[in-house]
Amino acid sequence: MDRNYYLLDFPDDHLDNFIADPASVDELLEEEAEFAVSLDRAWHGIHYSLTGDPEGGRRPLCYLLSGGRFINEARGIRCLKSAQVSAFSQAVAQISDADFRKRFDPAKFATARVFVGDNGTNGDANGDYLLQYFKVLKSFLAEASDNEVGILIWSA
Repeated sequence: MDRNYYLLDFPDDHLDNFIADPASVDELLEEEAEFAVSLDRAWHGIHYSLTGDPEGGRRPLCYLLSGGRFINEARGIRCLKSAQVSAFSQAVAQISDADFRKRFDPAKFATARVFVGDNGTNGDANGDYLLQYFKVLKSFLAEASDNEVGILIWSA
């Protein structure tokens, strides 16, 4: 999983415009990418920690990797509307750092073929790397929820 995941917040009406005109998102992401929040390569490990499933899982905890609406499926660009962001934020807010760390089991991650390392390695033995980016996700979702906005999610 050598792709980075990015998140960028937008009002729902902007997301509706992107859905109506998917080409506008490609241009926008090139211009606004520097403002995006990066989950680096931790996204897959975070998703698995939240859901126990490498690809799906229960809503709203699965929203990092599934759910929402595709704007450009070929490029993997999805959006979550503000209500989904709020639900995701509330679910994630209930998971303490200690609880998140308890969900980390390197053997289970390896069996599920979920990337858990940093800097291109698979060596995050105690989950510090994933926890660091889980905190980034949690903070980003809380702010987006407080501002009642949706988000774009994409990988590059």
